[in-house]
Amino acid sequence: MTVWNRSYLEAIGLPVWVSRQAAVAEADSSVNESHADSKSATQSEAKSDTGIGFVTISGNSQSKTCVLVTAEQDLNLIEKNFKVLEQVWLQWQGTELPLSLVQLVEQRDAEADFKPVQSLKNKRLLLSTDQPAELANLTTEHVPSLNWQSAGDKKGWWQLLQSLV
Repeated sequence: MTVWNRSYLEAIGLPVWVSRQAAVAEADSSVNESHADSKSATQSEAKSDTGIGFVTISGNSQSKTCVLVTAEQDLNLIEKNFKVLEQVWLQWQGTELPLSLVQLVEQRDAEADFKPVQSLKNKRLLLSTDQPAELANLTTEHVPSLNWQSAGDKKGWWQLLQSLV
């Protein structure tokens, strides 16, 4: 009997006979799976705590909001577009843009100013990529790409800038 069939019969209130040997084997496999899952989760947390960090590329390093980009993205184009955002903000508000641009990097690829991801814990994190990124229990918000390949990306950034006012 499949698990689905057994669950259905139990849900409608019909008793289902299960042999003891099958129940014991199922319980053992679920314990082993949960142990393996917790072990892999612990290993991935340890890896993300030590292996992934960031390097500040541009903007106010003391800002409470960070735009995160990955190493795979075109950094020259992103920096150029971020500078445009800084200029627009300066003309519009007359102050420095309250964002910093940081690049997620692995520790082995980092430069001297590498900082651990955990130091971003109290900041608002805006992830500017379509690819998922694991960031050690940090909450991120997805924002349009800084590559500005479409008008929708520019419109999304304009809406984000208006929300920062």
